[in-house]
Parts: sequence; C-alpha cells; structure tokens
Amino acid sequence: MDIDDHRMAVMLRQMRTITNFVRFQDNIVCYGERETDTRRLEAIDVMLELTENKPSFYSVYALQEPLLLRFTGGGENDTRLFSMAWMDIPAN
Repeated sequence: MDIDDHRMAVMLRQMRTITNFVRFQDNIVCYGERETDTRRLEAIDVMLELTENKPSFYSVYALQEPLLLRFTGGGENDTRLFSMAWMDIPAN
C-alpha cells in the first residue's frame, strides 16, 4: 500500500488528537517521552544495509557507552556478530 504525503499528514494529525504522546522531532515522529537518538537511528540504518534488511538478532539493551547496537547477520552458514559504537572524532 502506497501512502502519499497528504495521507500520512492526515493520519499523524489524527494520532496527535487521540493522544498527547505523539510528537514531532525534526522530521521524525516520536511516541512517548523518550528523545530520539540520531546516532542509534544511523546505527540501525547501517545494520539494515549490512544484513540486507534481515538481521538475525539485534539488541540495544544492556550496552555500555559508546556501544549503540549489537546485531548478527550473514548467510545461513556465515552468521557474524556486529557491534556499532559511537566515536566522537573532531572534524579537523
């Protein structure tokens, strides 16, 4: 099912009138009190690309900083463990 921009805006507006937990953060729709971590979203994007949208397992729980995400992926006989970490490197 294709959803155009107008239809998506209408659905999101309806959700916001039903509950006050739906809010917008830039171009991301959030539900609940949590703040969106753009670093974690980027890690999820990398995970989906590396696993061709089919991760075998993933976890964001019980990870110590700077780890953002841990997941497995690969073929049937070649499962690999990946860990995504954030490295704060100066732009110089």
